[in-house]
Amino acid sequence: MSMEELKQIGKYTIVEVIGQGGMGTVYKAVDTIIKRPVAIKMMTQTSFDKETARKRFFREAQAIGQLSHPNIITIYDVGEYENMPYLVVEFLDGKDLKTLLRDRVQISTVDSISIMIDICDALEFSHKANIIHRDIKPANIFILKNKSVKLMDFGVAKIDDVDLTQTGTILGTIHYMSPEQIKGKGV
Repeated sequence: MSMEELKQIGKYTIVEVIGQGGMGTVYKAVDTIIKRPVAIKMMTQTSFDKETARKRFFREAQAIGQLSHPNIITIYDVGEYENMPYLVVEFLDGKDLKTLLRDRVQISTVDSISIMIDICDALEFSHKANIIHRDIKPANIFILKNKSVKLMDFGVAKIDDVDLTQTGTILGTIHYMSPEQIKGKGV
């Protein structure tokens, strides 16, 4: 069965595919027990073959699971379906900042400042918990319809002093990296 034909993952009924990327597929689904919409991020079979990618996927669950903050996406569940790991997170209604910028949506100065304050609050909270996101970019900043902000995708986060990078490997999106990160120094 292809990922597009998937109808059910445990107690979650798949509604539609809402995104695909290098690590996997994201579905909109419904939790059949408490009747709330959720998003399910599932690793693809190809990325599942790589043990480091699998570890990084579960580290994302661990990172998000340690953080309870209004500006950080909430994780509800983690598991495996047919040997493919998945995360269940809150379903966000709105658009990521990358899409808003691409579509040239006008954002007022007041709203822009509010967005930056919310992102900074989320990062400060995360850093105090010794979790460094390492991939802050417009695609990972979600603006909800009510104008609140959620920081997403902790897939390359560094937790405490544990690092899943290999020597000479850079994680993140190069256009948004800090100079320290590009040089391979501590973040």
